[in-house]
Amino acid sequence: DGGVSEDERDEAEVDEDHLPDEEKAALNWERHRARNRSLIVDVFEGQLRSQLTCCRCGASSSTFEPFRYLSVPIPSNHVDRASLRVVFFPLPFSRSKGDERQPLTRYSVTVPKSSTVQRVERALSSRLPVQMSSVLLAEVYRSRIHRYLDPCLQLSDVRAEDQLFAFEVLQTPEELVQYQESYAPSKRKERTEDPKKPPQTRVLLIQAMHRRVVDVCRSDGRTWAQRREVFGLPFVMSAASSWSYATLHDMLMLHARRFLRTPRRDSQR
Repeated sequence: DGGVSEDERDEAEVDEDHLPDEEKAALNWERHRARNRSLIVDVFEGQLRSQLTCCRCGASSSTFEPFRYLSVPIPSNHVDRASLRVVFFPLPFSRSKGDERQPLTRYSVTVPKSSTVQRVERALSSRLPVQMSSVLLAEVYRSRIHRYLDPCLQLSDVRAEDQLFAFEVLQTPEELVQYQESYAPSKRKERTEDPKKPPQTRVLLIQAMHRRVVDVCRSDGRTWAQRREVFGLPFVMSAASSWSYATLHDMLMLHARRFLRTPRRDSQR
């Protein structure tokens, strides 16, 4: 390759992208032999093909690498498995059963440790009462949502001390507005920039956390200060971009009501 310019090498690599794997393998092997001419290469070396497929779009690419020896694991029928607990956080009221309140449910899922989050989603899909397309998996740490879990994420990257939550969310503006009008109707019309045109409603995801004021002793040991700290379980709620603050407040209270203990009327004096 000493007499080949970088532009020519780049052009050759681009052309290889359109070749079948058999021809690409032959070209890569001949190129490797041209650079390493020896009896060892001819007798003891081979070539491996590695194929990478995107779990989202399905696109795949192949690479070819020479090898001289391989590390072969000892055969075993044992598969290390991970037992995960996932808390399903449904909508406050079922979309199909009317005014029936929906409680939080904990599911135990057992999957191989070497698998991805997508394997967890497949295990949950047969047990949850809703479609997985309406579920958002998240990692919760210290009463905060640490991150949303990508289907391609390895389970080894999920921390053992974190909690896994499956939040049911509303995906389209139509079902979001219908749900809001059924369970938290607005007392006034939502404001729009132009009353002659319908609002361009977008679905937003809002993270909600519970906070409280606590008293903290200062370093001098004689005076006190107040600070806010998060506690309890956070949740994710779908919201419409056209909602007013009053509607947003009503929907947040609709979701948070399951955590509140209200006194009975007969006990009030």
